[in-house]
Amino acid sequence: MTKRSVMNLDFPLYHTLSGFMRSYIPELDGVRAIAVLAVMIFHLGIFPIGWMGVPLFFVLSGYLITSILIDARSSPLKQYLSSFFWRRTVRIFPLYYAYLVVNLLLSLIAGLSLSGYAYFVFYLGNYRIGQLAPNVPGGVIGHLWSVAVEEQFYIVWPWLIYFTKRPVYLAVAAIFAAPIFRESLYNYTGNPYMTIVALPSCIDMLGAGALVAMVKDRRIFLGMSLIGLSIIGYCLIKVPFTDFSDTEKWVPQAHIIFTGLGLLAAPAISCASYAKILSNFVLRFIGKISYGLYMWHLIIFAIVHRMHLPFLYEVVISFAASFFVAVVSWTYFEKFFLSFKDRWDYKSDRESAPRVRTR
Repeated sequence: MTKRSVMNLDFPLYHTLSGFMRSYIPELDGVRAIAVLAVMIFHLGIFPIGWMGVPLFFVLSGYLITSILIDARSSPLKQYLSSFFWRRTVRIFPLYYAYLVVNLLLSLIAGLSLSGYAYFVFYLGNYRIGQLAPNVPGGVIGHLWSVAVEEQFYIVWPWLIYFTKRPVYLAVAAIFAAPIFRESLYNYTGNPYMTIVALPSCIDMLGAGALVAMVKDRRIFLGMSLIGLSIIGYCLIKVPFTDFSDTEKWVPQAHIIFTGLGLLAAPAISCASYAKILSNFVLRFIGKISYGLYMWHLIIFAIVHRMHLPFLYEVVISFAASFFVAVVSWTYFEKFFLSFKDRWDYKSDRESAPRVRTR
């Protein structure tokens, strides 16, 4: 069998989910939508395991970022790094710091403690959360820990991809190393929260997404899905389902579960029925504004909660206000900065093609 025939697969999305075909993949917006909605519902106290949307974001980020970096490795190092960091900066920084400013002003008005606020300014908030959880001062900023994890990943991963001859081994190593790190850290510190929020604790999810981006062979592609199913099945049998609110018990196991989901993601999305659902207009729209929804929803929820409304009214108003603010944020704020993202683009010997929207 020739290499060409191995790559000629029946999966509808194989050519975009393996290697890197720089085109817009609407199904991934659907995945973003599911992840952010799960987190929002969790924060309203409706869906106790909705926090699993955050690990799903990590899997997706690992896939998208690795896809971009693998494609750009033929560029000179300076261009490779400057383009990547510039595009990440214009996507993440403006809204992140705008949120910090708004939260700072509201915290000052409310007389809340701002101890450790600088951690979040420098994308180290995940370690502050790990130290102080579940009681974190500084207003409504606890959810920013996941953004800090991704930014730390963005600093390290481009260098490893560029200078490693076979980066697929990095992804495999990450998947195996993270559970060992979490177990060792918990045994050493007794702090369950740090095992949740530290970057090394999350690299199996990021690595699972990266592995999906680098797979080149159908047999590996299918094998990953079987391994993913095995991991999920093992966790579902081992971990009791009696108390979903016990975060200290559930989150470390959920990390492993989502590693399995990451390995299962590509074949699942490639199924035509799932692809049709994930690419429908509503989910694509929610996915497009998902960053704004994630950033703004918690502070809006907190404001609405202080109105002491009946629960159903609180849910409806919280969701409606969050979507309104996210749409305004996307239309009049985020898109302005995104218009500058191509100022330093990759110079590759490969034929140019449409770019993936990475968030």
